[in-house]
Amino acid sequence: MVRRGIALLGLWLAAIFVPSCGVIAGLGDYELAGDASVADAPGDRATGDVAPGEGGGEGDGDDGVTGDATGDAADGAADASNPGDSGAVEAGADAPDTGLSVPPSDKGHVACGTDVCGLPLEACCEQPDGSTCQPAQNICDNGVVARCDEAANCLSGLVCCVTDTSSGGLETQCMQSCSGGNPQSCRTDGECGTMGPCKAWMCAGTVVATCGAAGASAGCH
Repeated sequence: MVRRGIALLGLWLAAIFVPSCGVIAGLGDYELAGDASVADAPGDRATGDVAPGEGGGEGDGDDGVTGDATGDAADGAADASNPGDSGAVEAGADAPDTGLSVPPSDKGHVACGTDVCGLPLEACCEQPDGSTCQPAQNICDNGVVARCDEAANCLSGLVCCVTDTSSGGLETQCMQSCSGGNPQSCRTDGECGTMGPCKAWMCAGTVVATCGAAGASAGCH
């Protein structure tokens, strides 16, 4: 009876532990499968970390910033190269460019055709058939008298003004200012001030010069 009881007890214990072992085995399989899934996770995250365009890497975001910076630089260069934005006005900017050189300054002398007259004793008598030096007090028949051609020919504070234009040349004399629209005869930009620059043009076969080329459009008549 004792042995039979022991045998029955063994069969009962076997019936209990065999299913338990199956559950444990199944649980172990699940845990192994779960471990494998966890092991794969870091790889997935690593792949995500290097995806283009995310974070501070070489993504599209960086390209966009570069493009914006390049565009801003181009706009700045275009603004910098745009003339007239500063509001500055160049004196004499509308003066025509005749391609002629302004005669050199020659204090104490006035140009007279191919000659020069000594001031103040002489003046230039400009006539259609030629210009000649004559005594300053003489009358120039059928012509005009040029008594200066630049401010350096005048007393301090005076400038040389064109008072008439003829087929023989320019009539000039020293005045405090060239009022009434009279051009100012010159040889340098400095004497022109805001009316400059001093520009050369042709009159009666002689190169003359006025501030801003005033009078050149009308020509000699």
